[in-house]
Amino acid sequence: MTVKVTNALKNTSSVASTSITLGNSVTVKGAATGGTSPYTYSYYFKQSSSSTWTTKTANTTSTSVSIKPGSAVNYDFKVVVKDKAGKTAEKTMTVKVTQAVFTNNSSVSATTITLGSSITVKGAASNGTTPYTYSYYFKQSSQSSWTCKEGNTTSTSVTIKPGSAVNYDIKVVAMDSAGKSATKTFTVKVNKALSNTSTVASTSINLGHSINITGAATGGSGSYTYSYYFKKASQSDWSTKLADTTTKSVTITPGSAVTYNVKVVVKDSTGKTATKEFTVKVNN
Repeated sequence: MTVKVTNALKNTSSVASTSITLGNSVTVKGAATGGTSPYTYSYYFKQSSSSTWTTKTANTTSTSVSIKPGSAVNYDFKVVVKDKAGKTAEKTMTVKVTQAVFTNNSSVSATTITLGSSITVKGAASNGTTPYTYSYYFKQSSQSSWTCKEGNTTSTSVTIKPGSAVNYDIKVVAMDSAGKSATKTFTVKVNKALSNTSTVASTSINLGHSINITGAATGGSGSYTYSYYFKKASQSDWSTKLADTTTKSVTITPGSAVTYNVKVVVKDSTGKTATKEFTVKVNN
């Protein structure tokens, strides 16, 4: 006589994670070894404090189900595997479900602006009980008192226009309908408006001499680049000496005893430009 000996049916099911945040799902994977294949699976879940199981799917060949807990408590997940011979094996797993932290995701449109421009502040939040409300505040960084732009509003966007070229602090307080709140603060640097302070060494020279031009600027953002142009005053088209350069000094030697126009265009790191023109008389 020949006797076939098989391994005992073993439930090797698993969960994708033993700790999740409320709002996420748990993937339960059914698996088995031994016994007589094929296998079928039944999936159950309950809060750990409860004695009653809820059936997700029963007697299925599917080896994976997704279950989304509804509360921030511990949950038990049970998988019952059955082989072709009717033998069963159970496995229970516990998953900790934690409450997600209420998060303020607000933002500002820029952290550096030029005086005269506005800042757009966007209120945003997550992991709370909707609807959310927002309170928007601002102040000069050197001050201690906040000015309220809008308070307890459902508006997710406000515009603030600083009045001085100093650093400003912007604060957004987000609150959910359950009373939870979260604060987020930003610092915005407000620069003076870009100003072209370029100069020429003289507005009257003799033919054969050169015009010395010094590029300079104040305000704006970041570093500057300069473009230098010249033309006879009677002409309409400019000639380029240097363009988009960090060079702060150039010389131009006129070829005729006429009046010349000289132009300097300064550009800051945000692309804003400021132009300054000079008239230089060239004498015989």
